[in-house]
Amino acid sequence: MSLISPSSSVVVSENTSIAECIQRMCALNVGSVLIVREGGGLVGIFTERDVLKNVEMIHSKGCWDQPVKTVMSSPVISVKRSEIGKAGEKMLKYGFRHMPVMRQGKNGKPGVVGVISMRDLFREQVERHHRQAEKLIAIHKGQSKKKGNLGVFSLDDNLYYFLKDIVSKEAKLGVQRFSFGEEGEDLKQMRALILDVDGVDVGDWTALLRKINSDADLPFSLVIFNPILHEQPMVAILERLNDSKKLAVFAKPVNPLAVIKCLKPYIKP
Repeated sequence: MSLISPSSSVVVSENTSIAECIQRMCALNVGSVLIVREGGGLVGIFTERDVLKNVEMIHSKGCWDQPVKTVMSSPVISVKRSEIGKAGEKMLKYGFRHMPVMRQGKNGKPGVVGVISMRDLFREQVERHHRQAEKLIAIHKGQSKKKGNLGVFSLDDNLYYFLKDIVSKEAKLGVQRFSFGEEGEDLKQMRALILDVDGVDVGDWTALLRKINSDADLPFSLVIFNPILHEQPMVAILERLNDSKKLAVFAKPVNPLAVIKCLKPYIKP
């Protein structure tokens, strides 16, 4: 499971002028804007490449005030949040540098999570190699055998670094990041685990929870999720996990003090 996280999206109406779209892209330092029709519904994407491809026509004909729908890329090819690891493959197949990331809304209609870019994919690869290098160094020094870390599963970089900062300060523990489906024996060296299941394939996180419940050597785990991103039956299942002695469940937004209090018996020195 990829750890890559989409960037926030900039959304404009299909009748927004080309000039205003470019101004927003420059001001916000983004490479694309998503285009929605009046009343909602994603109908296109306008990117840096669209600007370059149409700049001569726009400039020579004085089309800067024309609606962006006249030059946007449409129809939109997107990727599901749960399949974000396939974004790179799809972008190469279709020759895109930016791709919307979608999720299923409560009303059954797709909703925008964000935008993934080639830059995001490159950054994720660099960070992956960095994590692998750190792990090899730790193994070389014999640190991987020390049972003193908190393990975190999350696709959200911001959440991961937030938890890392809080736990490091409050509990004086190191934090190790894991990927769903790539756990390995290192889990048994953790004092506790935090599992952020948002955007993760249901089969991946349910398999891990079954393993945690059945394996006495695996540590206590705290499951966190955003109720908005899950259908109501799944929310009910997640909340029932509190019945397990090895699991606790928190709904986002997460209170850091409550998290530390819950984990304290397991991560105290």
